Amino acid sequence: MRRTLLVLLVALSVASTAALAVLGGTSRAETVNVEVGNLYFCNSSFQEGICQTTVTAGDTVTWQNVAGFHTVTECDDAFSDCPPSGGFDSGPLTTGNSFSHTFTSPGVFEYFCSFHPPDMRGRVTVQAAPTPS
Repeated sequence: MRRTLLVLLVALSVASTAALAVLGGTSRAETVNVEVGNLYFCNSSFQEGICQTTVTAGDTVTWQNVAGFHTVTECDDAFSDCPPSGGFDSGPLTTGNSFSHTFTSPGVFEYFCSFHPPDMRGRVTVQAAPTPS
């Protein structure tokens, strides 16, 4: 009797998990890491370029400072107003520190290092979260 009940509970648990997956109930936010180094975001090939990162609404981006003294500061699309009203700003980050920001709505978000603005720039493109079908 106990064994039958245990088998029934396990089967019910598996069926419930499968149903949630089919219905889209297991959607989870992710964390994407961006390296911050001497005069670059992403990796050294992006020095004087723009580091491109794409995430889904609800995801978090974590910038990990591996070398130097930097900021992660949101800007307008021309990199002239940094940070715009309500924009994110890490403040100064030393080697070994990190900064995270969760993007809750779709859009394109520019950022730079306020200590190295022409060399260190990035862009986060946030796509809409998929809707369950």
